[in-house]
Amino acid sequence: MNPFLTEYRRLQRYSLLLLIVISLLMTVVHYFLSLSDRLAHRQELLNSSAETLEQEIRPYQFLLNYLKTNADAAFADPKTTNQGLVSGVQLANTSAQALQSFDEPTSAMLNQLNSGMQFAGRSLAGIKRIAYVSSEGLWYQVRTINHVDDLMVKVWQDLGQKSVIQQNNQALLHVVVSENSNFALSVPIVQNGQRRGALVMEFDLAALLMIVSKSQPDKNFILLNDISEVMLASKQGKLVAAHVYDGAHQHDNLKSLLSLPLALNVQYESASAFRTELADFLTHFIGYAFALFILSTFQVRRFKTKVLAPFAKLMVHVSRLSHGDQQGVRRVSEDWRELFRQIDDLAKPETKANDE
Repeated sequence: MNPFLTEYRRLQRYSLLLLIVISLLMTVVHYFLSLSDRLAHRQELLNSSAETLEQEIRPYQFLLNYLKTNADAAFADPKTTNQGLVSGVQLANTSAQALQSFDEPTSAMLNQLNSGMQFAGRSLAGIKRIAYVSSEGLWYQVRTINHVDDLMVKVWQDLGQKSVIQQNNQALLHVVVSENSNFALSVPIVQNGQRRGALVMEFDLAALLMIVSKSQPDKNFILLNDISEVMLASKQGKLVAAHVYDGAHQHDNLKSLLSLPLALNVQYESASAFRTELADFLTHFIGYAFALFILSTFQVRRFKTKVLAPFAKLMVHVSRLSHGDQQGVRRVSEDWRELFRQIDDLAKPETKANDE
């Protein structure tokens, strides 16, 4: 019975078990150490997506502020006319307001601004309309329309609220949430410290969000307002209904926009994210296990070559000597030769006689 052989087989089993445990522990440690890197990467993606959306919104704000500058200049240097509005459509929120008309300075301003409003409406593909609403509730736009729609009512309501305070150059966002949500920006027109009205631009915010979404089709993008209501949402590069997502549970990865009171949320598909992380986990586990397996195999083979095989020869050598074979095993490694010589000395007859 070779005790070294028994221990060798036990060592093989324990080494395999220890290899699996150490590989698993190393993989878990690596997972948590790289977790901060993955979170940082997600935050970087969110920041870049929000910046892209800001860049898409910025031309609309610039154009609206350009029209505001022209309107302010027209009020500051009015060119009076008695012919009223030369073109465009005037609408009112109530029948009483419908009997009113713009005062002469406002009519003069709109006549001067008319061509600029028409040009601005054609300059960006996402502009749906540009209009002016007076502080009395009169609505004017160059695009032909003969009825009051939901967005007009929303703008009238927002601008009529006493709680809504607009700074001189601050844009206000108006949203009508529906199957096809409508979005508009307005900037106040102020004369001598008194608000005369506001310029309004309805634009396709959904199309701007899709530009961001199509650059990352495997991600879901959600646009929320300042009270966590979902305004727009996209999934896998396509626009989806806003009610699909619950804005109250999207605070884990939000980036507020600087230009509008909105926040962008980026979500990863659960199944896709799980598969990616699982594949990364298994890849590192297999890599660690393979490296440890190579190291363990080298150690075990060295033990077998340097210890187990010579000891097996030693047992054969002792067995031969005990049966009267004085030669025993002759071909032994240098490291074991002294031990074999000592065994030979113990087996010699004169050594035994001396011992007696």
